[in-house]
Amino acid sequence: METKRKYTDELGADKGAIHLMITRWCCCNCPLCCNKQYNLNTVPVATVEELKAAHTVMLTGGDPFAVDGILDFCSHLRHDYPNIKQLYIYTSGGLMSSNEDIIKHYDRFCTHVNGINFSPKTKYDYAAIRQMLKNRNFAISFFIHARSNRIILMPNDFMTREQQEEYIKSLSLEGLAFYGAKFDVEYREWQEEFQPNGGVWRRLSVFL
Repeated sequence: METKRKYTDELGADKGAIHLMITRWCCCNCPLCCNKQYNLNTVPVATVEELKAAHTVMLTGGDPFAVDGILDFCSHLRHDYPNIKQLYIYTSGGLMSSNEDIIKHYDRFCTHVNGINFSPKTKYDYAAIRQMLKNRNFAISFFIHARSNRIILMPNDFMTREQQEEYIKSLSLEGLAFYGAKFDVEYREWQEEFQPNGGVWRRLSVFL
């Protein structure tokens, strides 16, 4: 049986920057997903003291948009821990576009987050992200509030690097930046041995 890695904080990691795992559920099945490399039971449960000391929280999973009530979760996190200055969410994009909170209350949702880190994995994810950013009402509300965003593109079996670059051009991110938002684009490679990049990883005591 394959032995999964035990999670430990990196030496000197900024414990005020917390990657908070709130769910295991994800609609993708990436062979080199970092969650498959670790024994998630070894990721420490976030404590009240840690959250009170945090300046940045990055919601991850799984995909946080698989959680019903993600809007309320973000609202309560902001209310209970006003010390958190930056709140980001990691998503592949598809579940965000179909989440009821986003569809019905995107204007309220956007006021709670400082940015979204998109990392599309499937054709549906790519199409969903483009559809959201091409929706004028959503895009305006999103970029007025979510000022620091990223789209991370990984190699896949249905798009070449050149096609990914053309996809980015089709999003017209320069025009969206008119509203004062930043949208960084990164091209990354899959890691056979995932290396955490800044901050610490924590999880909820019970996954949503």
